[in-house]
Amino acid sequence: MNTIVKRRPSNRLFMPHFGNILNEVMNSSLENIIQNSPKGKSTPSVNVKSAEDRYHLEMALPGFSKSDVDIHIDKDVLTISSKKENSEEGKYRLREFNYGSFERKFHLPKNVDQSNIEASFKNGILNLTLALKPEAKPKSISIK
Repeated sequence: MNTIVKRRPSNRLFMPHFGNILNEVMNSSLENIIQNSPKGKSTPSVNVKSAEDRYHLEMALPGFSKSDVDIHIDKDVLTISSKKENSEEGKYRLREFNYGSFERKFHLPKNVDQSNIEASFKNGILNLTLALKPEAKPKSISIK
């Protein structure tokens, strides 16, 4: 009796480098991974909420003060950054957080009133309120 075996096509075409990345991580020591990661750089977590008349952005910045943070807008791009130097040097066995410099950019929608943005900083959380332009706010129409 002859058995015919059909081979399924390989998925390597769609993910050619995943195997290499996985192999590199699985065959590298934790110490090498930590040493090869960018030093002094971090990516703070962000939440963005929307309301009828504004957006609200929250950025987690533990270990920072408001004087460490720069906020500016250029050509519809909101940039939040810090050049804070990480003074905690040493040889870590495990390091899950880093209070170093960062830069996050956000493309602002056209309906944001760039002249009406408020920022506050409390307990390691940066809060930005981005008001919508008056013409972008919902309107009620009364029936006559």
